[in-house]
Amino acid sequence: MSGLDSLPAVDRLEVGPVRVEPMRLMAPYTVYRGRSRETIDLIYRFEEAVFEPDDPGSVNLASMIGAQVALNYGLLCREIVFRGPYDGHDQRLFGLEQRRGLTCHRGQQ
Repeated sequence: MSGLDSLPAVDRLEVGPVRVEPMRLMAPYTVYRGRSRETIDLIYRFEEAVFEPDDPGSVNLASMIGAQVALNYGLLCREIVFRGPYDGHDQRLFGLEQRRGLTCHRGQQ
């Protein structure tokens, strides 16, 4: 191994789908390393109502906010899977065309 090949410590990181409440979002982060799997919830809480849980735009915004942290860990992961209502614009923002190992799964899979 050489260069960045020795860097990944996580085989797969799955993000989402987010759960949305008016004043917070919860994004499950599942880390796969070898045969082990651990899930934690990344939680953002706001001082006032920001989201409308039944509004697709609110769910999309919450999904993007929840995914942002995962992008910062991209070098540590062999693969990152985003689960949520991501459209083509979102995928371009993530840079999925240029980044190896990043995929989006539309819907609440």
